[in-house]
Amino acid sequence: MLFAIGFLVLEKDLGAALIFFGIYIVMLYISTSKLGYVGLGLLGFGLGGVISYFLFNHVRIRVEIWLNPWKYKLDKGYQICQSLFAIASGGLFGRGLGLGYPYLIPLAINDFIFSAIAEELGLIGASAIIILYFLLVYRGLRTAIYSKDYFSQLVAVGISSLLAFQVFVVIGGVTKMIPMTGITLPFVSYGGSSMLLNFISLGVLYKISEGR
Repeated sequence: MLFAIGFLVLEKDLGAALIFFGIYIVMLYISTSKLGYVGLGLLGFGLGGVISYFLFNHVRIRVEIWLNPWKYKLDKGYQICQSLFAIASGGLFGRGLGLGYPYLIPLAINDFIFSAIAEELGLIGASAIIILYFLLVYRGLRTAIYSKDYFSQLVAVGISSLLAFQVFVVIGGVTKMIPMTGITLPFVSYGGSSMLLNFISLGVLYKISEGR
């Protein structure tokens, strides 16, 4: 896992590295039930984050934007500022389907699709999407609990964690909860390989649930 994450870091794909690391920690805890491993993993993640901050310029930029996007609202922080404006303008019920301005958010079809949805459908529509993701992850974990063999349990937990971390990283990024990472929102964002991988993962999860 360290080798895999190391290659992702060398490719400067820190968003994918974060997701893989999160899945690894969850599966490690499920397989061993030892919190010490989780603590060591989080410590390693913290050290890796600090090293990446000083090693990669784009990581420093994203952290600076996360801390104060308004300072860079006409430059590096334009995307996240437009995202926050869109979410705020949606209010509780939204502007209405097709009545928003997604073209004002750079790359709204990819990792910032949630902002466009929140603008048009409001807090209620955005919350409904989050609830649907929660139910999907819940069903995946339920499949793991009732699976007959240990390997299938770990696979189901891993797939559920993959979906959960993707949703957390994307929504956390567009709402300024965490720094932006450039990950697509499962089954919603535009993209070929991401959509294919997520559907294959659901197919595996469904096959595991059939063999309970």
